[in-house]
Amino acid sequence: MRPDQLKFVTAGVLVSALLLPHTLFAAEFGVSAQGTFTYKGGDDEAFALNTMNRGDNPFSAFRFLIASRAVINSNTSLYLEAPIDANANSSMFLTYLRPFARLTSVGGASWLNLQAGRIPTVFGTFGERSNSTETALMGVPLLYFYHSAARGDIVPTNNDYFFQPGVRGGGYLPATYNNKFSFVGMPMIYDSCWDVGAEMYGTQSGLQFSLAAVQGTVSRPSIAGSDNNGAKGVAGRAGYEAQSGPLFGLRLGVSGGYGPYMNQSMETDSNFPAGKKAEDFKNTIVGGDLSYARGPWQLFSEVAKASYEIPNVHPTLAVTGYYVELVRDFGPSWQAAARQEALFYNNITSSTGVTQTWDYNISRWEASLSYRFRQNTRIRLGYQSTHVSDTPDLSGHLVAMQLQVWTR
Repeated sequence: MRPDQLKFVTAGVLVSALLLPHTLFAAEFGVSAQGTFTYKGGDDEAFALNTMNRGDNPFSAFRFLIASRAVINSNTSLYLEAPIDANANSSMFLTYLRPFARLTSVGGASWLNLQAGRIPTVFGTFGERSNSTETALMGVPLLYFYHSAARGDIVPTNNDYFFQPGVRGGGYLPATYNNKFSFVGMPMIYDSCWDVGAEMYGTQSGLQFSLAAVQGTVSRPSIAGSDNNGAKGVAGRAGYEAQSGPLFGLRLGVSGGYGPYMNQSMETDSNFPAGKKAEDFKNTIVGGDLSYARGPWQLFSEVAKASYEIPNVHPTLAVTGYYVELVRDFGPSWQAAARQEALFYNNITSSTGVTQTWDYNISRWEASLSYRFRQNTRIRLGYQSTHVSDTPDLSGHLVAMQLQVWTR
């Protein structure tokens, strides 16, 4: 058996073993699945810039999502999701598993819900539809995955770190600095790896709220059994959705997140500031979202600003990003969609007086046309264009054809 085949056989066995307890205690149990099979062309760099933490990629040759739900009683359900990706590092498979429990009523209040475990992203609205078969575009918004040059497992000597060749624009690649190995840089929001924590959420008369305590931060979830430092993070969203009237279909909200992001092991780094702790360096993010659906049209948009307090680096690093996505249905079978997005980084100055952004500003266009020829099957053609003005080597184009199938 080839190593790649063994990887997916092992994955199947692990998922099956973890689904078994659901069936033993559940009054009701169900499993659903979806898969995508993609043929891509274009620049290798354009594909690489879509890479997630574990090597997975929305344009991978094939991807699967297996999801189960076990209803224990009218108020309690257990969930387990297991994404599997052809490009992912097989040794990282267990980081994919997303077990969580949900209470649909807390203290008898139907508007108050609780979920705990490895919980879905508590920021903005893209996370709600990221695993949906109704997501119109193949790629993930830059806001929700693009790895910056800021890392939680590297302590720079000073600002000059960001002036070294390969640092800017290299956040999606492993790096070594001062004898420390770093896996990837921090995105603004990372949706692919769900953080461990607990979330209170609900809706009442159109008002929506969510508040979660998590091990990591919105930019750097801590998905392991133990935290990467001695403090916790918080994240939340408050919003409103019009239930009727002329604004029916309108939804808007504000989100925020705050917490320490740095590995505690960095305190032993020779560059780490004396008298400080890993918990002293914070990751903060604030943002807003607006969406609107009317007839065959859907609009989704988000804007956010994230900041990272980096030891020995001044001022605080910041990045602002946005996306605007428009979807149009043409009858029950055809759909077209387009998204425009960008990230902008603030300036820092080197010890020699040179000023530049601490990472490369990046913009992207993406479009798709899809056709659903069976109830649970569709094919779509996608195009993605990435532009990095300061370094043409990171700019590129990607075209893809994708078959998507799912169960109900």
